[in-house]
Amino acid sequence: MFKDRVIRDDKLIHMKRELGFLDDFLCNLVPKYSDYFLLLGCPREENSLLEIVKWDKEFTKSVIETSAEEETRLTGIGIRPSFNRKLPRGFLIRKEMREWVRYWMELPYISLYSDASHLEQFLSEMEKRTVGVLHELLSMSLLKKMPVPIIGKLKDEYRFSNAFASVFTRHSGLFYLSLKGGFKIAVLREAYQNEELIDRHPLSLLTRESRPEQRVASVKYTY
Repeated sequence: MFKDRVIRDDKLIHMKRELGFLDDFLCNLVPKYSDYFLLLGCPREENSLLEIVKWDKEFTKSVIETSAEEETRLTGIGIRPSFNRKLPRGFLIRKEMREWVRYWMELPYISLYSDASHLEQFLSEMEKRTVGVLHELLSMSLLKKMPVPIIGKLKDEYRFSNAFASVFTRHSGLFYLSLKGGFKIAVLREAYQNEELIDRHPLSLLTRESRPEQRVASVKYTY
C-alpha cells in the first residue's frame, strides 16, 4: 500500500481515464465517501493530497486473492493465490530459465495492500510483489492496459525500481508491451484473446477510448 496511505491527487488525475473516473471525481466522489477519504488541499493545486482515513479490509483483496478464495469455495480445496500465466503461442522457456521460473512461482504471493517496507529491491520476493502490484493495477483499469509512463507516476508509492518496466518483458506470461505508435502500453495478457478484450467493463462501452499517443504525450517519463 502507499506509504502513510497518502497520494498526490495529480497522480490519480493522470490515471482517471484508465480507471474510469469522471473529471470531477475529486470534488464529487471523495466528499461522498468522507468516512474513507480526506482531501488535503484543493484539487489540482500543488501538493494537494488524498488520504485514506479508514482502512476497510473488505476492500483490500486483490483480484488474485479473490479468485483463489472463490476457487477454494467451489472445490472445497485450499487454493493459494497464484498468477495465471499465459505464454505467447510458440514461446519456449530456455532450459536454464525453467528452474528460476519454478522457484519464482513457488514464492508466496504478496498483495499490494500488505506492508512490504521490509523487502529490499534485490530480493525475488520484492519482484514478485512488484508483479502483483502491476497485475492489480492493470486489472483495475477499464481496458486492462495502461501507458507505462502513467504507471511510472506511482514509482515512489509502490517502491518500484528504476527499471520496473523490464518486469513486463521479463514476465511475458503475464504481460506484454504494445509499442503501437511508438509508445509503451502495458497490457494484461490474460485479459485478451486474439487482441480482443475478453470481459469488457460496461464503462468502457460508454466512453470513447482516447488514442494512446495522446495520453502518453502529456505524461513525462519519471524513471
